[in-house]
Amino acid sequence: MNFRWFWFITLFSLCHPQVHAQVVTTQLPPAQAAAEALPNDPALTSSLPEAHVVPQTPRGTPVTMRWDHLTVRSLPDGNEYLLDGHVVLYYGQYILHADHATYNDATGEIEAHGHLMVDGGPDDEHIVASHGSVNIYQNTADFFDVTGSLGVRRVKHNQVVFTSLNPYLITGKEVRQLGKGHYLVLQGTMTACRLPRPDWRFYARRIELNHGKAQAANASFHLFGIPLLYVPYVKHEIGANRTSGILLPVAGNNSTYGAVVGESVYLTLGRSADLVAGTLYYSNRGPAPFATFRYRGRGDNYAQVRFHSLLDYHTEAGNNLGGIDFFADGRYDFTPYTRAVIDAEYLSSYLYRLTFEQNYAAAINSEVQSQLYLEHERAGFSQAIHFNRYENFESVSPEGNEVRILHLPQVDLDAEDHQLPGLPVEYSFHVSSGALSRYDYNPFGTAFRTGAEIPRVDIWPALNLPMHFDGWNFRPEFAVRDTWYDKSQRPATLTQFPRLVGAPINRLDVEAGFTLRPPVVGRDFDQRWVQHLFGGELRHTLSPMLQYRYVSGIDNFNRILRFDDTEVASNTNELEYGLTQHLYRRTQKPRPCTGAALLHPQKNCGTHTVDWLTWRVAQKYYFDSTFGNAVTPGTPNPLLATLDFTGVDFLEAPRHYSPVISRFKWTAQSGDSAEWDIDYDTKAGRLLSSNVYTNFEHGNYHLRLGDAYLNTVTGAPPGTGLRALVQASKPTAYNQLNITGIYGSQSRLGFNTGASTGYDLERNGLQYGAVQATYNWNCCGFSFELRRFSLANHLRNDTEELFSFTLAGFGSTGIPHSARVF
Repeated sequence: MNFRWFWFITLFSLCHPQVHAQVVTTQLPPAQAAAEALPNDPALTSSLPEAHVVPQTPRGTPVTMRWDHLTVRSLPDGNEYLLDGHVVLYYGQYILHADHATYNDATGEIEAHGHLMVDGGPDDEHIVASHGSVNIYQNTADFFDVTGSLGVRRVKHNQVVFTSLNPYLITGKEVRQLGKGHYLVLQGTMTACRLPRPDWRFYARRIELNHGKAQAANASFHLFGIPLLYVPYVKHEIGANRTSGILLPVAGNNSTYGAVVGESVYLTLGRSADLVAGTLYYSNRGPAPFATFRYRGRGDNYAQVRFHSLLDYHTEAGNNLGGIDFFADGRYDFTPYTRAVIDAEYLSSYLYRLTFEQNYAAAINSEVQSQLYLEHERAGFSQAIHFNRYENFESVSPEGNEVRILHLPQVDLDAEDHQLPGLPVEYSFHVSSGALSRYDYNPFGTAFRTGAEIPRVDIWPALNLPMHFDGWNFRPEFAVRDTWYDKSQRPATLTQFPRLVGAPINRLDVEAGFTLRPPVVGRDFDQRWVQHLFGGELRHTLSPMLQYRYVSGIDNFNRILRFDDTEVASNTNELEYGLTQHLYRRTQKPRPCTGAALLHPQKNCGTHTVDWLTWRVAQKYYFDSTFGNAVTPGTPNPLLATLDFTGVDFLEAPRHYSPVISRFKWTAQSGDSAEWDIDYDTKAGRLLSSNVYTNFEHGNYHLRLGDAYLNTVTGAPPGTGLRALVQASKPTAYNQLNITGIYGSQSRLGFNTGASTGYDLERNGLQYGAVQATYNWNCCGFSFELRRFSLANHLRNDTEELFSFTLAGFGSTGIPHSARVF
């Protein structure tokens, strides 16, 4: 990059009409709500001794005065007051302090000298000057040798209340007040940092302050007292005021796609909406436009629309990485019981997401789900209409595996448990009716498409009789489920592609079962050695559970088209048994809250009981090992009877015993937590899954660790033959380790750092890694981040460097929020 190009980028990126207000470092203390008890009596806001009060003639603005010495001169049309020693004048919304002052009640003119200070106004102005004049009737003034602030309210004993999210301070050789809340600063400065030695400030010959807005032309930007940039025009606002303009730029470098530069604009769309639109440019690929629209209405109403894309100028087949990812989510409440919700996404290419998505979790997600529904819910009854779209990319190639399922639309009627009048029996039901379609394609050239939408009606009423006796809880249940489809498929196993048949099909089953919960047994441990070792008293409880379920009548499982979990219902005759243990801890000694516990409403963290340890162990026994001949050997069989117990597809052959599941969770009073979930297959003698989640925080140190292990049969694509079926029947292991460690925070003074990694322990490869370092001065900061992706057999293998520079309360540029470690 040559020298002229460098200076062009520097001046273009930093000289903008508007920068986005964003408090990310510790400049002035954060805004607080003004105290409810701020006194209206001006005498209560002054520490001066009581003095005489002279009542004023009601002419113009009423004035109240205090002084040590007073001389009154009579004028033809009024009086002139000569005030000396601790002079205080109250007029309108303002308070004026000075050593000496002259006040003419005919003209409203005040001449003040010595330690002149004026507070008040619509933006809580605070002006300190050597001398000046004020006309209280015309709301004009002229001050000299000024230091001041906006968005700061002075209270007695030199305390302050910050009434703005972004208060700013000014200095000037002369400051003229042109009206209420309207000032003109001549030969002055503007900053959001503490005076007298701010980290940064803007110098200008003329700065205009008008009701919370500050703007200047031909300004120079100084950092740590060093002039760095010439700024043709700059604007800044206090409080929640927003204005349209150009945001600070993004800059960085990607090892594969070249230099990265970006720019965007911010547009206000009324009081409740705004829009950010811009583009990144990858020197080796092309422009990447993006935009975000936000709306916030009354109550829970909101809307947000986002998209990002790449217009790749490599248009040849196999080398084009372009695409678009579009999101829309929102909610609108028509009444307290009726709402419309949208949560939609459109992704044109999974290859684009995998290679250009900034967030690691989003980059490896191959699913795209959308839903739009209107729901009315009241008194345990719900009526809703849904429009759903599900898409799963199983390959990065456009000709790879892809599944699309649509519900266009579906109407649902649901009722929670309600008691029948005059009887101890409770009823509930689920009724749905919808039009569905499905499209499958695999790289072997086989495709399945239902064509037009297929009607489906599902009716599922149920009865139950809850009974309680001496701590025992027994709940028998009975239900009938009838599901009708307009079309069906030829009988086929899960390893065969379905073939559509025009004949309708009906599925009717009868369901029965019960849930038995014996009394909870427990024991308290309050010995002194227990309190000393565990920091409090302990209570251990055991909660056994027994559940039986029987479903019969589904003899056409292989003829049902697959759309969602409704189609995986099957015959079953099963018994679930489990035991849940709780270890509660109660401490008697109070202590202050620390870490994440500060977010909780309790003011004292040491005198309450916490569910310290929870451990659940359970298993199912299937009396019918084939589930009514619904099991296809050699491939996963997701059935309703297994999905409601564990998310692991363990059923690759007929079997009687399910894996044993273990769910262990530890929660500390400080907010630290750890969870370990295990699924162990006693029949195969292997661990199916192990998931560990931990979160620890101590002072400025924060550690998150997660490990996801899966060892199960993957299955073969339909129609791939016996060899592929045998090969797919072998267990495949996955083991992903994610660690994030942080010292400090984005807004903490001094040095802060953090690192995040995603590592594949099975293949011994780093999939994702990021390191961020931030140094914050009093009101500015600098961040640098190094990120690396290695995904999909090195399809994405790049390193990216990004930086961010922040002016507290003014703006930030560089690292996108979704890409930051902290």
